[in-house]
Amino acid sequence: MTHPATAEGRDLQASLDAFATLPEWLASTMRPERIEQSLREHVPAFGDGRLLACMPQRLRAKGDQWIARYALTVAAQDGGEPDEVVLVGQLYAPGVDVPADVSAPQEEGSYWLPDLRLALHVETADPGLPALPSLVEPEAASRMLSDVLRDAGYGDVDITECRPEVVRYKPGSRCTVVVGLEYGQGGAPGAADRTPPDLVVLKPHQGDKGATAWEAMKALWERPVAQEGTVRLAEPLAFLPDERILVQGPLARTARSRSSRGRRSPTGATARWTTCARSWRRPVTPSRPCTRRAPSTAAPRPSKASWRRCARSSSASPGRSPRWAARPRPC
Repeated sequence: MTHPATAEGRDLQASLDAFATLPEWLASTMRPERIEQSLREHVPAFGDGRLLACMPQRLRAKGDQWIARYALTVAAQDGGEPDEVVLVGQLYAPGVDVPADVSAPQEEGSYWLPDLRLALHVETADPGLPALPSLVEPEAASRMLSDVLRDAGYGDVDITECRPEVVRYKPGSRCTVVVGLEYGQGGAPGAADRTPPDLVVLKPHQGDKGATAWEAMKALWERPVAQEGTVRLAEPLAFLPDERILVQGPLARTARSRSSRGRRSPTGATARWTTCARSWRRPVTPSRPCTRRAPSTAAPRPSKASWRRCARSSSASPGRSPRWAARPRPC
């Protein structure tokens, strides 16, 4: 006789088996080769070998909608460097009615892939972060930071060089822009009392997240532990409510960062993301966010048996350290 609990567990497992594999209509939209094939067939602009690659970046459920995002590499018409175009849109599940204006798009840059039931359009701006393009333009960022630093008590600084770099970006939510600054000799008479920072961090946020972070940073900055140097905190410089931009200074610089001042230049992925934010023709997000930690250089942690052997050896030989004692324990 089968125990009731066992039978119930089998029924539960059987009911979950349906979720073990994604349905084809959903899984196919995250296969690069499948998206490339559909784009070449249904979008003339990507035919004739112009579409070089397609990288699915995101497919997420938002309410009763499936929101998709793709990064495309397209050959330039003049034979120059390939363009990277971002397509965003909605996936319509089987059985869901598709509006007529979606299945037959009239606007330039809007596409309908009938075999995948996928409606896409070229992303020209991030509606959640409208201030982002101005933050990566050196001239616009320099003007804004001059006002911010003056209001923060640094006087009328003379910014001679401004180098914004996008280091982290989550579409529609937040972005982190690190700005390297160089100053001239000019400025207000009282500006020499405080040395302006050579690095400033700009963080546009969606909604009220930036305002919440600003209030928390100010409260921590005014605590004695921050003023006495017990805890190193980034100085909160300003919050611009209309643009929803949080501005903060760096942590205390080390000798190494001071010696390398002025020699940083955007390279690799950072340069690509920064250029993308300026033009909105290239994707600003990496295909896979880098979350890997650097390999540890600490010695391996010994087992309990090793500790016991070392303890016996130490007690038997006074003055002799256990063989693991000199090795740092990993965090």
